Amino acid sequence: MNAFVEEHQLEIRDVTSVDLLLYTKIVMVGRWHNDGTEMQGFEPYLVCKTDEKGHVSTAKYEYEFFGYGGGGHSLGLNSKIDGWSAHRVIMAVTARLTDYSNLSPGLPKTVGLPTGAVWYPPAGLGLPCLVMEHANEQIEALTA
Repeated sequence: MNAFVEEHQLEIRDVTSVDLLLYTKIVMVGRWHNDGTEMQGFEPYLVCKTDEKGHVSTAKYEYEFFGYGGGGHSLGLNSKIDGWSAHRVIMAVTARLTDYSNLSPGLPKTVGLPTGAVWYPPAGLGLPCLVMEHANEQIEALTA
């Protein structure tokens, strides 16, 4: 990944140029995509920015690098729901959104269809973001 970032640092700096002037630190949390030497990239789920006074702001999918970005689905959960129930709901929704059983087996990966989802809780609840990938495979493993 370090070699990839070094090779693409001009593109990364271009995408983040405005923020690099405004913040002392930018941390991106996400997923490294490594589908061979021709298909590598980083998908930033969360971007945490720290200003000179130490204030931290967190945004979702603020940057789009190499064609990876967020989708437009929404899921609301009751703030009183327990963690295991939230996990099951997110897994079920992700499984539905990434069910490619009607496509030929290699097609989803070839064209870069999503394999998961990121859940961003409503601001102010103090809940963590959750990432769910390959839900259909996880459900099959649980029910086997």
